Amino acid sequence: MFDLIPFIEKHPNLLGIGINEATAIVVHGNEFEVIGASYVAITDARKWEPGAASPNDAAHKGKIYFLGHGQRYDLAKRVILPAVRR
Repeated sequence: MFDLIPFIEKHPNLLGIGINEATAIVVHGNEFEVIGASYVAITDARKWEPGAASPNDAAHKGKIYFLGHGQRYDLAKRVILPAVRR
């Protein structure tokens, strides 16, 4: 997932979505929901804070968002949505 950082740095208009093992996203229109045992990492250069020195710094500088089972994300607005209660 940290491999997405250099690519997104070169192409900041794109959104990086890293999907961990035993996890998936279900896409409906402009939104997706995370399902499975682990997490999804969102790499969005539009939200980055300046000054991260390395990929290890990335999560602490607002470069990567981690979403777990039941969490949702709006692809058009690039924001985390409230989880669906079931």
